[in-house]
Amino acid sequence: MIREALSHLHWTTLPVVSMLMFAMVFVGVLLWSNRKESRSIYKEMENLPLEENGMGGTK
Repeated sequence: MIREALSHLHWTTLPVVSMLMFAMVFVGVLLWSNRKESRSIYKEMENLPLEENGMGGTK
């Protein structure tokens, strides 16, 4: 069944489809990481090494 499906597929479309999927995921990750709600989380994590009782600090 897979061989039959692949035999009808033009091999030029596979790289194009995979590149489009990669670009969509890449843009999605960029948008997700730069959304307004993430800024407070990044500010919190930015100060973790400086806190004494934080996750990254010493006790």
